[in-house]
Amino acid sequence: MQKSYSEYVYFASGRKNCLFAEFKINLIRRHCVLTRWIYDFAKGTTDNLIIDIPIDLGGRELPLEFFICKKKDLKKNLEKMIYL
Repeated sequence: MQKSYSEYVYFASGRKNCLFAEFKINLIRRHCVLTRWIYDFAKGTTDNLIIDIPIDLGGRELPLEFFICKKKDLKKNLEKMIYL
């Protein structure tokens, strides 16, 4: 579902152990020069992807973490975040 020209939401369900999956994509407003190069640059706004997946394991908790980055930045980020 497209909420606006820079926000999208994807919702999926249907598995027994995964109640649903919701993906929210918030993108920088790239077509507006004033917003993109002055407001967003000063505020530090970036593109965001939020993934919400509750997983039912019969009362147990599962620590789950996603890490998404550009392929060229992967090696640098893996050195910074040793636990990945």
